[in-house]
Amino acid sequence: MKKHNFVAGSVAGAISTTIVQPFDVIRTRIQGQNALSPYKGVIHAAQLVAKNEGIVALWNGLGASMLRTGFGAGCYFTLLSWMQGYVDKNSGLHNFATGAFARVLVTSVTCPLTVVKTRFESTLRNEYGGVFNALLTIHRKEGIKSLFSGIVPTILRDGPSSGLYFLFYQKIRSNIQTSSYSSYSSTSINFVSGAISGVLVTLATHPADVVKTRVQLQRPLEGGALYYNGTLDAIKKIWRDEGIHGFYKGVTARALRKAGQAAVSWTLFEDIVKFVDRTSPARFN
Repeated sequence: MKKHNFVAGSVAGAISTTIVQPFDVIRTRIQGQNALSPYKGVIHAAQLVAKNEGIVALWNGLGASMLRTGFGAGCYFTLLSWMQGYVDKNSGLHNFATGAFARVLVTSVTCPLTVVKTRFESTLRNEYGGVFNALLTIHRKEGIKSLFSGIVPTILRDGPSSGLYFLFYQKIRSNIQTSSYSSYSSTSINFVSGAISGVLVTLATHPADVVKTRVQLQRPLEGGALYYNGTLDAIKKIWRDEGIHGFYKGVTARALRKAGQAAVSWTLFEDIVKFVDRTSPARFN
């Protein structure tokens, strides 16, 4: 296993997260609202957030996102690179399985940071002083269970999402490399492959993302009860209250975020690894 895969993955994840964070804030705001949502779309949501809270509010939750994605991406790329040494890289099933397995492990470890990130991106941001204060406050007031709220829909989203993404990415990149577009630079091919794969995966896994957001944002009602009593209950109530449309709230913002982050992170990761391999192979391997 190449030790610099972790560093390359962390750097790529942190940079891509900073670039696309506004789309994540908009996605969370749109998904977290019921049928009376004041947001009429991505552009309208961005305008309202910037007008009412300032342009900086579009980067709410960036600290938690950086910790989660930087550490998570480092672990993900490291695990993925390690597992790729034991499977057939040309097998669609193997690519799906390795991508899904690596993401599920990382998702489980970073779930508390995901909960904090989601709270910060919503209108609950002012209730916490910072990332670590939020972790302590949620643990003290709501219990450790709340730090892992939404883990089931998150795994249902991230497992298939990463499996499908890696499958699509490898297939699309391979097709481009053997087509009339093969003369384009590897960076351009990686970027386009990542962007297309990101959009396709978003469309396939978005309902689980909506359920995750709703469960992680909810607060105890009077008497301590929760409106959504688990993943299945959330699915039933979103369907009952909002119909199929409720499961696709924020899909445009998430597609833009996923496409951008996937394209940038994979491109940077592969370019950083190539650069290090080319300049200092003996030191980092």
